[in-house]
Amino acid sequence: MIKRYDAPLKSEQEYLKSQRDYERKLLKAMKQDGLIPRNGKVILNLDLVEKLINFHLPEEKSESKFEFETIRKAYEQLKMNLECLDGTEIVVDTNFIGLLHRIMDWAVFDDFLQANLETEPENDAMLMNRANAYSQVEMYDKALADYAEALKLNPNQRLIYYNRARLFFKIGEYEKAIEDLSEGLKKPHCYDPELFYALRAKAFFELKKFDAVIGDLEKILAVCQEKIEQLSGKPLKDWGFPINHRLFMELGIKNAITLLKALVKEKITPSQRKQLKKLKEEIVHIRNSAMI
Repeated sequence: MIKRYDAPLKSEQEYLKSQRDYERKLLKAMKQDGLIPRNGKVILNLDLVEKLINFHLPEEKSESKFEFETIRKAYEQLKMNLECLDGTEIVVDTNFIGLLHRIMDWAVFDDFLQANLETEPENDAMLMNRANAYSQVEMYDKALADYAEALKLNPNQRLIYYNRARLFFKIGEYEKAIEDLSEGLKKPHCYDPELFYALRAKAFFELKKFDAVIGDLEKILAVCQEKIEQLSGKPLKDWGFPINHRLFMELGIKNAITLLKALVKEKITPSQRKQLKKLKEEIVHIRNSAMI
């Protein structure tokens, strides 16, 4: 018997749980070490952030230190995200640590790509990756500039369109996101069209263009069923993780289409009306599942 959804959900939940557990453990160790007080309240400054970034759990046995310029870059971005200045009182909690680590990851990644772009200034993949990193830490102007430059270098690279569409969606520019996704679908060698359809469906949903959402979900369903059919001729042991996702997506998509058609026809039962509140999340999960 095939498990339709246990595998993909379990792995994602375990990853997020391990991440939260690590942040809680790190916070506890910082307090025990006296780096921050028990109530977590500190005065924000570069020296403190440098110590927080370079702090390691005893069992990690790491003596690695980040370069000062990389830490300084991360610190400036941290202040922008927190909308505060030097000397501001803040609370160091697990959310703060998670934000700090994400920004530090970006700063290290940016340094790496910057060094490589100096030797390969016309590398569209590197520009796209840096744009993705800029987007992650909400440096949207720089991200859009890198996406635009990458598309000049390689106008047929569909992934650049997809990643820029994700940014447009993130900042509420749904029409621009739809334009990029539609353009990406026209490009050659689009092996993963369901990825584009799913995000476009979400953008159409935000614009309340429900007929268009249904159309894109039906396209995803067709691709999903085709891939299941391709896998179904293989022995069960060869299906593995992809078939779990495809079957789970099929259930989610069918449910979303049923609800949306009821919405368009304005014939919604009280129970369906309650389910509509969860429909956005349903489509988000379909989009995430399409990435597998």
